[in-house]
Parts: sequence; structure tokens; C-alpha cells
Amino acid sequence: MPKSGRDKKRDARTRKARTGAPLSAATTGTAHQHTAPPHLAALLDDTDPNRVYSRALTALDGTAQQDQALKLVGHLLGACDVKCRPCQDSAAALAVKAVPAPVVALAAAVYATHPGPGWVASETTRALWPAIRALADRGHADDLVAAAARLLPGQRRELLEDTLDMAMLTGMTHEQIVEHMPPVEVITIPVPEPEPDTEGTYGVLVGQVTMGDGRPLPMLTLYPETPTAGLDDLRRRTDWRDWDGITLPPIDFNWRLRTDIATRSLTELVHIDSEGWDGELLWRAGESVTLPQPWWDLLDRAQHVLVVGPSDDNGQPVAGATAVLARVSFN
Repeated sequence: MPKSGRDKKRDARTRKARTGAPLSAATTGTAHQHTAPPHLAALLDDTDPNRVYSRALTALDGTAQQDQALKLVGHLLGACDVKCRPCQDSAAALAVKAVPAPVVALAAAVYATHPGPGWVASETTRALWPAIRALADRGHADDLVAAAARLLPGQRRELLEDTLDMAMLTGMTHEQIVEHMPPVEVITIPVPEPEPDTEGTYGVLVGQVTMGDGRPLPMLTLYPETPTAGLDDLRRRTDWRDWDGITLPPIDFNWRLRTDIATRSLTELVHIDSEGWDGELLWRAGESVTLPQPWWDLLDRAQHVLVVGPSDDNGQPVAGATAVLARVSFN
């Protein structure tokens, strides 16, 4: 017997609920069936009860909707992997509204393999991360359940967006991570001619990165000017952390990027010792170069700058690059 219009609509809504595809696509039978790539599908393996995803979802939602949740989350990861925007948007909206527990469970599975929430993560994700670690490390789910219950729809959406961003970086090489970074506006600031047999000398490139809440952060990349400059030189002269292109390094107030307000230019990057005296001088401008007004305004708002080095010949941080979040001094 041919189906009535009402039956077709009901079936379309069922397909939409199962796949997260747009209702129009579900109605016409053209809904995409995206599959998560192997390294992400492994996170969702519900045959192993010890998997972080399984433990989190069981704690959050018991046995209810787990099969539906697994299909939806796998479809969402697959859509992100191939950059299918319509399916991403509709599946994400469905996950946040209809089955929010899988959003938190997916976050637990993704972030369990990382040492931190990532420097671009939203406040929502940062607040939830200790509870995720407690579940991953010790199997304690109470904090995660309590924190998840307090999440509003908008916060669940922030958590999902952060999780998907981190999931897409999972398994990538350093070079692939760098490809996902925002482009750097290259502005070369001259440096004085180096004295022979001195420490490595650097030039700087100015740019910016975007944090998890959408706010930009100024960035300064050091590139070698002399043969003695490079990764070994920076590691010997600084205590900067290794930078993976994801996690924001700690703030070190003793590192100062000094500027000249009158000329709207950068003057030097220096380390201040415990008594307030200048110590390690890492970079000094050879001449005054006026910076673009938007970047200067961003520096003024942020009051801090992400310093990364060294870079390769293309201005991108090398594998194993070091980084610090330095304070800006306006003089």
C-alpha cells in the first residue's frame, strides 16, 4: 500500500532524528551517511565498557539512546572530517537539543587523550575539563554528571564546537596542525647587524590567532637571522614551553615585549630578573617600524602577546617550537 503524506513526513522526521541531516534532505532520501574516520571511530567503540565514551555516556544517560547517540555522533564526526557544512549544522543542533548527553560523552572521549583543554577552548570546556580528567584517570563520573546537568544549551554548543575542533586535530602531524592555524600577516622589522660570535639574532613577524571564545590574540613569531639562532639557542636562553600549536603556554610576566607609543612600534623583547633588571635580551628592533593600526589596537586591548619561535623559511613555527605568553609594556 502506498504511503500517505503523513507517513512520509513521519519517516523523514525519523531519518532526521537518526542522522541529523536537514529535514529537506531526509524527506527526499538524499541524506548523507557520513562515517567517522578510523582514528575517531575508535573513540566511540561501545563494545568496550572501559572506553571513556562508554563510561561517560552510561554515567550521564544510563542505557537510554546510546545506539541513536552513537550513530549521530559518528555521523557528526564524519561530516566534520569531509567538511559537509549542512550535515554538521543540523547534526550539531540535534545533538545539543535532543540528546545532550552524547555531547559531553564525546568531549570526555576526545579530551581524555590530551594534556589540557587547549588554549583556544571556551570557558565552558575549561570548567568541565577537570571532571573529564577525573573520569578518564580514575573512573570517577560524579563530577562530570553534576557539571553536565548545569550546562545550558548555549554552553553545550560551545563544548561541542571545542570538541569537534580538537577531534579534527587528533592524529594530525605538526605540519597538518600548522595548516589549520590562521594565516600570519608578515611584517618584517629590521634588526641591527649582529656582532661576531654573539648569541643568536632574530627577526620578528607579527600576526594573530583566535581563541576559543572568538577573541583574537596578538602573536609574535621569531625567525633566525644568524646561523647561531634557532631552536637550540632558544631552549638554552629561555625556559619557554614546547608548543604543539594547540595549547596556550603559561603567562610569564618576566618576559616583556616593549613598545613605543609615539611611533606605534615594537622596540625589544627582554626578560626581567627577580630584582627588576633587564636580563636576557632576545630581540631588539634595528629601526622604528610603524605597525598597522588594527594590530596595534589588538595589542593594546590584549596587553599580552603569544611569542613563538623559531619559524621556518615560510614563517611557520618549526616542529618542537617553544612559546610563552608575554606581557606588553607601553612606553
